Amino acid sequence: MTRRRHVLVAALAGLAVSACAVKPQSPTAEKAATPVVVVREDVSARYIEFIGPKILYAEPFLGVPDTNYFALRSWLDKRTGVVTHQLYVSESYVGARRTWQSARDGKGDPLPIAAIGNHKIACRPSCSYTDDFAATLPDALLRGSPGGLAVTFVAQGGSLKTIAVPAEVVQVELATIDTWRRRLEPVKTASTASPAPDRRPSSR
Repeated sequence: MTRRRHVLVAALAGLAVSACAVKPQSPTAEKAATPVVVVREDVSARYIEFIGPKILYAEPFLGVPDTNYFALRSWLDKRTGVVTHQLYVSESYVGARRTWQSARDGKGDPLPIAAIGNHKIACRPSCSYTDDFAATLPDALLRGSPGGLAVTFVAQGGSLKTIAVPAEVVQVELATIDTWRRRLEPVKTASTASPAPDRRPSSR
């Protein structure tokens, strides 16, 4: 069980006897923070990972941090310079288990969706869950949305959840990626250049 699930179980137990003492941070306050992109070079020998700031789209579940948030995630291929993006969502809730099965952009065009995790937290007596899922975002879509973008997820049964990614989050993600891509250009050029001719003296 992850640390987050331990905390959620403890929060559910505490909720049974008293109101939660942790004051949730409001979505507005979270969005007001200066966006910072975490860069990880240790994930893969081939890819550099970029993780955007966690943005609350609802109050933290029972006041527990790292719940009910979204973030942009990107991977830069160090060999080709190609970038892939995800809109990652983490949702915690009480009630019937949800299955998010499709996603679409603001124009209604479908986006690939990945179910990353679905965990039961506890049943006391109602069950609560944490779902982690993501929509794949084409690089052209992200770069064509400097003013921000919205992605709508559709659950089995027809429930909808629209995530609005602010402009500054999109801009800082792309700016950070482009900075690293420029750093890689000399390395890519050197690795693809023709080898120097062998200038060693002939043994004849």
